[in-house]
Amino acid sequence: MIISPKFGYAYVSVMKTGTNSMYELLRQHYSGEKVGVKFHCRDTKFIQPEWYVFKTARNPFTRAVSIWSSTCFRDGGKDDRYGFRYMCKSNGFNPDDFAQFMTCAVKVLSGELSQPNKFHRGLLVTQTEWLRRMNITFDAVVHTETMCRDFNQLPFVKKPIAKKYFPKSNQSQKQDYRKYYTRKVFELVQQWGAEDFKQRGYDSTKLP
Repeated sequence: MIISPKFGYAYVSVMKTGTNSMYELLRQHYSGEKVGVKFHCRDTKFIQPEWYVFKTARNPFTRAVSIWSSTCFRDGGKDDRYGFRYMCKSNGFNPDDFAQFMTCAVKVLSGELSQPNKFHRGLLVTQTEWLRRMNITFDAVVHTETMCRDFNQLPFVKKPIAKKYFPKSNQSQKQDYRKYYTRKVFELVQQWGAEDFKQRGYDSTKLP
């Protein structure tokens, strides 16, 4: 979470929705201060009632590939700090195959992945579920696909920032994500991200 008493806002981050870019932008240009011990803090005690509160959102189709890439392919797959490769293998799935990764995610999501003591397993919790636990009303949503446009519409942004000045996305995103989408994977991600598609206005019938 990033807050700014000076500008009167709070940004509540969601994993794999452009958080690093937003953190950098707010810190550099809008007196942003990171609060909380965890990187994705959700403690509402830091938010003043009169502040403008916003969040980021991302299309589940691209977010799913980004999660798979950033958890299963760190250091060529040698760095399993999130435990996702082990998670897949221990359940009989191949972590190097996106279809099998998503099958495993959907199969165990309501069990092991939803347990709060599972380190970083919250990555596979939907965006909607991640924020539902806060029980807070948001004033705006900045979509990662249109981050520049959406950000410049926020009330504390008096002078629009040009797109070229926005931080670049990190390297965890596979730019050619569409090649991983077979009909089976398409349906798995539809199932996994059903609530996110509905709540955040993304089209679940086609790839972006």
